[in-house]
Amino acid sequence: MGPPRIFAGSSPPSYLRQGTTPRCNLLHLLQRCNTSDVVQYTASAHLEFTDNDSLRKIDAFFGRSNRTAPSSVSGKEDLHLLLQQETKTMAALLSNQAAALLLLLCYIGPSAAVLFSSLPQTLRVTASPSPGQVLHAGVDEITVTWAVNQSLTAGTDSGYKKVKVTLCYAPVSQTDRGWRKTDDHLKKDKTCQFKMATRPYAANGTVTYTVERSIPTATFFVRAYALDASDTEVAYGQSTDPKKTTNLFDIVGITGRHASLDIAAACFSAFSVVALAFFFVVEKRKAKK
Repeated sequence: MGPPRIFAGSSPPSYLRQGTTPRCNLLHLLQRCNTSDVVQYTASAHLEFTDNDSLRKIDAFFGRSNRTAPSSVSGKEDLHLLLQQETKTMAALLSNQAAALLLLLCYIGPSAAVLFSSLPQTLRVTASPSPGQVLHAGVDEITVTWAVNQSLTAGTDSGYKKVKVTLCYAPVSQTDRGWRKTDDHLKKDKTCQFKMATRPYAANGTVTYTVERSIPTATFFVRAYALDASDTEVAYGQSTDPKKTTNLFDIVGITGRHASLDIAAACFSAFSVVALAFFFVVEKRKAKK
């Protein structure tokens, strides 16, 4: 069934004029009647209907089900009141849906829109590698320490619940590598892809991390995030300056090549050159004969 049609004219239809008592199918009225006409002209117009099929169709239109027509309805309910009641019901449903959507947005909003530029730098972070030191994946360790900045107002860290320590790419290792791109939106940021450790918050803390074998060859620094009760980043500290140019260190990743493999490859290459030269000389001598 399509939506109710609206009357364009100012005069009411004949079955809604005052002083008349129409007997008609209620579904027929719903399809034809203009709400304003009904409000103005149905004060004394009584509806009388016993058509269950019409009621079922109307209920389906308004989202109800399984209502049976009364055995006798006369002069008790007009179309205006029916539409008014259904309008209030639909408005209440829409209001509830809007409220639920608002609550959902309030719930996911803080965690979905954290910007790095909005975070205060309240932690002092240091990493054990010296500037320019070369570490090897799967072998070397990094010791990271953090401490809350004592120059801040007391209670600044009252909402901190955890500290997440991460290994981050330096700008020199991000150039022309979109998969390492820095983004102010932390959900999209690819700078700090490697989690080193997560610990319950303490004003001072230390973690030791063994460089994982999966870490690629690149230049790095260390950043620590303070998290609140919902694991949302609320502050940070890092082992480098704001431009990420100082206290950087290098990690050499595992390439899958070993010294023995390199030696074998060199031997086979030399043998192939010698064999080529030998057969070349042999062919030359045969040609002269």
